[in-house]
Amino acid sequence: MLTQPCGFCSVMNAVKSSGGLREELFNVAYNAKRQALLKGNVWYLSVKFIF
Repeated sequence: MLTQPCGFCSVMNAVKSSGGLREELFNVAYNAKRQALLKGNVWYLSVKFIF
């Protein structure tokens, strides 16, 4: 079983506690970035702007 790094957990906990629109926007951006990486696309600007 894979475990997430501590930094990832703290970010996700902060996002979940903020709730609402912030949580939704983060989830949309995170999922888009994850799908792009799985397909082999790397968006360097999105890393700087979003994450």
